[in-house]
Amino acid sequence: MSGSSTTCFTCEVIAAQFGAPRHVASEHHAYAAYHPFYVADGHRGAFILEWYAQQPRWAIPVPDPSTQTAWLEGLRDRIATARTIDEIEAYCRPGAASAGVEITGTLNTGLNRYAEFAFPHDDARDYHLRFKLPIRAQHLAAVFDWHPAVGHCGDVHMSTWEIWRRGDRWYPISGALQQWELIAVLDGWPHGDEIEDAGGTRLVGDQDEVVALSIRPRFR
Repeated sequence: MSGSSTTCFTCEVIAAQFGAPRHVASEHHAYAAYHPFYVADGHRGAFILEWYAQQPRWAIPVPDPSTQTAWLEGLRDRIATARTIDEIEAYCRPGAASAGVEITGTLNTGLNRYAEFAFPHDDARDYHLRFKLPIRAQHLAAVFDWHPAVGHCGDVHMSTWEIWRRGDRWYPISGALQQWELIAVLDGWPHGDEIEDAGGTRLVGDQDEVVALSIRPRFR
């Protein structure tokens, strides 16, 4: 059996379990993708079969930039007028997938007593979104009007960096009653220079990316 025939047979076996493939390409190979399995022709009659627990970045569909930007602008405007998480979710659910966004949803299903104390008549739940492909931090900051944007680290291990506005000492704020904090989580350390006299803060560089965005009640 030739390499091409072997590849076809392997694909047929996998397709019987996982359905029709998507065709994707990494830097080195073109694959038939049946996540978590990826099949490609190899050298000299061989074939390549790879397994990934997490979908590789090169296999994730790239959202249309104009569609994603329009969706993010709508999200910004919805958050700015929302009193409840239900209003935000009603906006997110229909279009998130086409914008390259995955909805994690509410993790704080009960009322946080500190937020409830601060806002006794308002929603004290949170809401979490993840970008299927990390999005450029400078682009997100421009959409949400966070410029000049900096990365701030709030833990001693410097393991998690989030976007703040330069000069502010807290997360960006939004909401009908200014009751939401917006937490945009960076993918690693910011690449910009450290800012003097602003401990744990660095400039956000052009190559920095955001992997997640959360909306949570503001604690005052």
